[in-house]
Order: sequence, then C-alpha cells, then structure tokens
Amino acid sequence: MNPSVAAFTPNHVSKLTYTVAVQQKAETEWTAQVLGSQELRADGNTREEALKHLKEQLTQQLAQTEIVQIEVPLPKSFNSILALAGKYKDDPDFDDVVAAIHEYRKQVDAATNDNDEVA
Repeated sequence: MNPSVAAFTPNHVSKLTYTVAVQQKAETEWTAQVLGSQELRADGNTREEALKHLKEQLTQQLAQTEIVQIEVPLPKSFNSILALAGKYKDDPDFDDVVAAIHEYRKQVDAATNDNDEVA
C-alpha cells in the first residue's frame, strides 16, 4: 500500500478549531478540555484562564507536531447484478434463450388476461 501523503504548510492551514468542554468545578475552579482527548485539559481560576491555559498547551503541542493529510481509497463495492453484466454477450444461445423467455412471458400474460375476463 502506497498512501499519498501531503504535509500541511502555513499556506494550507492557518488555524485549527477544537471543540472544548468548559466546566466550573467550584467558585474559583474551572476546567477546559478538548472533547475526545483526555490529555488536552487545563485548569484555571476563571473560565477565561482555563481556556487560555488550554490554548497555550495546544499551541505548544502543535509546535512540536507535523500535521499531514493522507488519502485512503474507499473499498470498491460489489454489485452482484453488475458483476453479471455482459457475461453472456458471446454466448451463441443467448438470443434463443431471450426469445424463449419472451414467448413464455406472452403465454403467462395471455393466461392472466383470460383468468381476469372469467372473473
């Protein structure tokens, strides 16, 4: 497997956005935590201070991090009907089979119509 990897440069991304849960634990105790991450959490005496500390922590962590984007191809879906498409294109009996199906369908339709008229 050879994934395509492209590194982000300042030309591609100027900022990242995180969803943060902010909770007041006590009158002067606040916690800000990036949702989905136990490590990205900061405390403060006020809501603003907790958010400021979290932003500083994120900034420091991102300064030491390379952010890349990779492409992963989606698996090909299997369609059993499409898998049969064209299967009988070179079969010499194909036209005869289609004609027999057509004739049978006409007989079934005629029998259905006869039964409808009797009722």
